[in-house]
Amino acid sequence: MTSIKDAPLPWTMVQNSWQYTTIYDATGEVICRLDLEDWGVNEENQYDLEQRQEMVAQLILHSVNKSGGLDGLHDDVKGQSNP
Repeated sequence: MTSIKDAPLPWTMVQNSWQYTTIYDATGEVICRLDLEDWGVNEENQYDLEQRQEMVAQLILHSVNKSGGLDGLHDDVKGQSNP
C-alpha cells in the first residue's frame, strides 16, 4: 500500500464481493480493503453489514475526494498526529 500523501485523487471503490470492498487511488494502488469478516458478519446480519460497508466506503471516498486529500488540508492541520 502507498502512503496517503502519495495517493493521488480521485479515489474509487470496487465492491469485489459480498465480503470485500476495496478503495483505490487514481493510479490503481490499493488504499484499503473493508472486510465484513472483521465486522462479525453472520447470516442474520449480512445484508445490514453489506449496506453499512458500502456507506463507510462512500464516506471515505467523499471525505477524501471532496477535501482535496492532504493538499486540501489547512497548514495548521498538516503534520499533526493522532493522540
